[in-house]
Parts: sequence; structure tokens; C-alpha cells
Amino acid sequence: MSTFTKAASNQICNICRQQGKLSKDHVPPRGTLIFQDVGINNFENLFKGTKKKFTKISQNGIKFETICESCNNKLGHDLDAGLKSFTSNITEELSKPIPINKTLLIECFPSTVIRSILGHILAAKTETDNVTPDRKIRSFLFDYSKPIHKDIHVFYWFYPFANIRITRDFVMPISQDEQGNIKMGFCNIIKFFPIAFLVTDVVSYAQLPNLNQYRNFSVRIKVKIPLSIGNIHEEGWPEIPSNSGNPFVAGGKSFFQDSITASPRNRLSSF
Repeated sequence: MSTFTKAASNQICNICRQQGKLSKDHVPPRGTLIFQDVGINNFENLFKGTKKKFTKISQNGIKFETICESCNNKLGHDLDAGLKSFTSNITEELSKPIPINKTLLIECFPSTVIRSILGHILAAKTETDNVTPDRKIRSFLFDYSKPIHKDIHVFYWFYPFANIRITRDFVMPISQDEQGNIKMGFCNIIKFFPIAFLVTDVVSYAQLPNLNQYRNFSVRIKVKIPLSIGNIHEEGWPEIPSNSGNPFVAGGKSFFQDSITASPRNRLSSF
């Protein structure tokens, strides 16, 4: 069985920043994916216009060998169940008659979902650095007595595509004030059917719902949150510049090296 693993350039855990043997983290976690047999490209090859359909093949999803076994266990055992339950509940609601307003109410543990997504974003990076958003995430990720940091905003939207998209460390225009000043946001994205997440340091974006409103919730508190399925964004929105979306994005080494799109092999790319 072939596998695809992006390994860290050192032996420092991307979460606890301790040096030692690193383990492999599935991003997104196993149990959330419908298709695991995928062809993979990183953004560097996509922007170069490579003629290869895929640069890597994996029958077991996408793995990053970037976090220690202790952090991997905490992420997998303590938090990923909440994310898996959330995505499963969305899929279940999609199988039912669609409400007239095309908004589903999805039961979830929002604090757990946020922490799971943030943990996998930290893992999805082969360079262990100390950029401000990562440092803020590390400060509360596994300390459940602390709220989600007020500057960490997690937006979500319906994603009816089979392709997985992981986009690390990029900057894009988020909003514009009355004087025409453009507000830039530092962003990370994880997308996989049926949900997409944008993590940024800006409080609002494109009228998307923001999980930050649940930042003070215990990981044990369950609520129902809205998911609109009426306005479907393009698969590459918002990280791929287009006339209908952002005019540009800017990123460094992590953006081109660790940002990935993975497509199911020999299957349709959307539902």
C-alpha cells in the first residue's frame, strides 16, 4: 500500500515544540473522509502548471509526520471524535428533506470542533516556526480550562466537493472600510466533504458564521449550529484568486510547500 507523508525538517513537535520522535497525523482525521485513495498535488506544482495529473498517490489519506505521539494521542482521542460527529451529523441531515430556507441545524460540540481543526492545522506544516497565530493556538489547545483565544476566528461553510484542500499560512484581503482601506487577514484553510473551515485573525469574512462565538464554551457543551447549503462557493474559494472572489493572495514557503489538494482517484470530484 502506498502512502503519502510530509515529514518535518527537524524533530520538533509542531504543537508542544518539544524535540523527540515524531508521529504521523492524518489531516483531516480518519473517520471524516469518504474517500482515502487520493492523488495529491501541492500548490507549488499547481501554480507551476505541472503536466502531471498527480504528483503523489496515497491509499490512506494525507499524513503529516510533524507532531509527537503524546500530542497526536491528545488530538486523536480527546478532540477528533467531536469533529467526526459533526461531519457525520451534517451528512445525516443532508439525507433528509431540505428545509425551505436551505439552512440545516447541526448538533455539535463547538469548542471540541474548533480545537480539533486548530490542532490539525498546526500539524499540517513541515516547518516548525513560531508565527503569532500558531503561538496563540498552542497556548490553549489542550488546556480545556482556557477559552479559545479571542483573536482566533474559525469560519465555516458547506463544501459539497470530494477534493480535500489544505492551505497554510497565506494573506488575503478580508474587508474594506468606508475610506477604501483594505484589511488583510492571515489565513489557514482545511476543506473536506461536507464542510470547510477558514481560520484567521479577522473578526468577520463574507458573512460566514464564526465559531468564535462559542469560545468560552466547555468542550462538553453541545449545541445546534446553522449550516447554509443554499449559497455554494466555488471549490477553490477563497484561497484561489478569481474575478468572483479575492483579487490576490500572498504566501511564503508554507503556502507553496505544505498547501495541498487531494482528489479521489477514478471518482467524480463533486457530489
